[in-house]
Amino acid sequence: MDEPLVIRYTPEKDDYLRASRALAFKSTVFKILAGVILFAMLGALIVLLVPGIGNPTWENIALIFLIVGAFYVVYYLVIIPFQFSRAFKKNVFLQQERTYTFTDEAIHLQIGENETDMDWENIQKAVHSKDFYLLINTVEGQGYPIIPKRAFDQAQTQENFVKLLASKSIPIT
Repeated sequence: MDEPLVIRYTPEKDDYLRASRALAFKSTVFKILAGVILFAMLGALIVLLVPGIGNPTWENIALIFLIVGAFYVVYYLVIIPFQFSRAFKKNVFLQQERTYTFTDEAIHLQIGENETDMDWENIQKAVHSKDFYLLINTVEGQGYPIIPKRAFDQAQTQENFVKLLASKSIPIT
């Protein structure tokens, strides 16, 4: 790499929510849990809507499954976005401009006045969604750098970023 690749942007509130959701949807555990809850809720609806199916105590269990499932859906679709919104408004660090400088040696992160380097060997993978890239690293406490696609000033910059990840053998999922 001749010149370092520099990406600069200011995060928006929805960047964090989208990254969280993308990470969840890429997780096998999340998918299994969501499938089990959906299956349990459908079964519970059948037990409650079709009288005479099974044991009378199943209706109580079905009601519990529906309540737990409804809470899960409300938590995921309403409470988590509300929490992200509050955290974003209260935490100035989350709102500060980010500058990521990618070199052959490391990734230099500058967030506001804070600076750190992230070694390439600590990057496990990059999660790709329609709106951003999320770098997953193995070092506790370094966070997961989010790179929204709007941060790429031109298509060539994004292409160079993808090529750089490939050259470092970092899979994009």
